[in-house]
Amino acid sequence: MTQQHSDILFASPPSKEQDRLCHNLRVSELTYETCEFNDILQTLSLNQSFDTLIINLENNDNHTSLEAALQLSNDLRTANKTSQLRLLLIGVNPELLPLIKEHSFNDILFGPIQLPSCLARIRAQARLITIAAEKARREQVTKTYIDANLLEEHRPEVVQEHLAKTTHPTILITGRPNGFSLIEKTLSAHAVLITAHSETTVKDYLARQKFDLMIINGGRQPTRYMEMVENIRRNPACFALPILLVAHPSKLTTSHIAYQTGVTDIINAPANPLELVLRSQNLIEEQRQRASLAAAYQQPLSTPCHDGLTRLFSKSFFLSYISHLIAGSSQNASTQNSKAISKTKRPTCLLSIKIDNLDELNKDYGYQGGDLILRQCAEIIISTIRGEDLATRLSGAAFGVSFPETTKAEASHVLNRLMSIMAQSKLIISPEHPPITVSMTTKLMELPVGEASDLPLSAEEYIASLLADGPTQTTDKAA
Repeated sequence: MTQQHSDILFASPPSKEQDRLCHNLRVSELTYETCEFNDILQTLSLNQSFDTLIINLENNDNHTSLEAALQLSNDLRTANKTSQLRLLLIGVNPELLPLIKEHSFNDILFGPIQLPSCLARIRAQARLITIAAEKARREQVTKTYIDANLLEEHRPEVVQEHLAKTTHPTILITGRPNGFSLIEKTLSAHAVLITAHSETTVKDYLARQKFDLMIINGGRQPTRYMEMVENIRRNPACFALPILLVAHPSKLTTSHIAYQTGVTDIINAPANPLELVLRSQNLIEEQRQRASLAAAYQQPLSTPCHDGLTRLFSKSFFLSYISHLIAGSSQNASTQNSKAISKTKRPTCLLSIKIDNLDELNKDYGYQGGDLILRQCAEIIISTIRGEDLATRLSGAAFGVSFPETTKAEASHVLNRLMSIMAQSKLIISPEHPPITVSMTTKLMELPVGEASDLPLSAEEYIASLLADGPTQTTDKAA
């Protein structure tokens, strides 16, 4: 059996807060090791499987400890073996902000620590690692289809357009106006800022253009904006939009409810300038990386990797992708990419979606009508899944989706959202015909973590099992 590696090295003095955080990491299926600050370098030298280093300075107002942490971050970033490590500093006393000048931390969470916010920061770093690994994995699989010299030619044009037009991110700011000036002063050098003073204006802006981030200044009344967040999340075009809530900690004692409502992350008000910049940059990076992956479905023409009708990835590409996922990194991978696409530490979930009545639709409306339904269903799938999720056409009437490093429970949330949107969508063949009712069957299964020799099935067998009828299937309808 493969050795279980750890995702996180957590450097913190033993405490009840540390125990609570570690318990929640286990619940999130993130593996970790703990150590004292002075043992970080030794631990990293003995175990190079860590993706993230978390240094906890809560209840430590010692200037020397902070300075040592800042210096360590710079040393780790310049060292070859640890240069890709995600670095997170938590529990810093806000009064020590003037001491933080040169550092290499990816994110800083100032104290006092609230457990939901801390977990959100850790999961955010894990998502960025997953997205980077997925990009490297797709590049490796693509090389089996397209000669390396032609990769640039087949690169999605919309990706190049996206990168060219969004070098400067755009942030939508709303909420209580009395805090706008601080946010604008802090972020004006980093992004294009647009303010909206009402929910109606927010909806209008979101309908007309895309934003990299939305910031809600909740101040001492953050709960009044939760309904607006729920309404935004009901819009399929905005379900992936990062939403950062700035709220006074004394007025948000149930911050977990804000996360359940659809808030991506929370920082304490008044916003710490450094934390606001770092958090915004992290959320924007995640949004853009996902957008670059999702742009693969916007190919103007069919490529060897894609299905010509739906623009989803082809079944043969999906087979190679699953085989690659099972086997681990390619022997031809570069040193940098080899770490990025190594065997995943969390399971991958596979989803199949079958249109049960496609033959009837083809009979009633012709194959052109059936093709229109397939295209519309594919567009709904693309708009609903995350950038790192890979959608494919498995057969004439079946689609597939892979959810990398995602548990079955987490994938079920995406499936429920997808079927809800399908049910609300009007599938149209022509203006003369009423909306079409489509009967769908879905099946969700988990690809376990392990070496290829440990897994009971090959990629072909996993996909055959995914498409086979079974007791785990459920039927949903979209009209």
